[in-house]
Amino acid sequence: MAAAAVKIMGGQLLARLKPRNDQDLQEIKKAGIKNLNKVYSVNDLAKGKQLTFTATGVIDGPLLSGVVFEKAKIITHSLVIRGVSGTIRYITTHHRTTRL
Repeated sequence: MAAAAVKIMGGQLLARLKPRNDQDLQEIKKAGIKNLNKVYSVNDLAKGKQLTFTATGVIDGPLLSGVVFEKAKIITHSLVIRGVSGTIRYITTHHRTTRL
């Protein structure tokens, strides 16, 4: 996910797989990845041009507020970045906790 956001914003990223344990290593092998020394670029990790990055805050942070619980609603704060246009949207959503 980070690679999509970095690519959309015009940044660069380099990454390499580093299994923490044998289970991670088995999952990597099961995915068909043979070269653990390969360095992946942002273009390897986020292919194509039709990219969108979306995040919703869970706890308060520097970019997004966390989830707010009120009596009859839950409020979430999200960020959507569209790759093609570069449009950045901040969305505040009020989710009702009761039905009509």
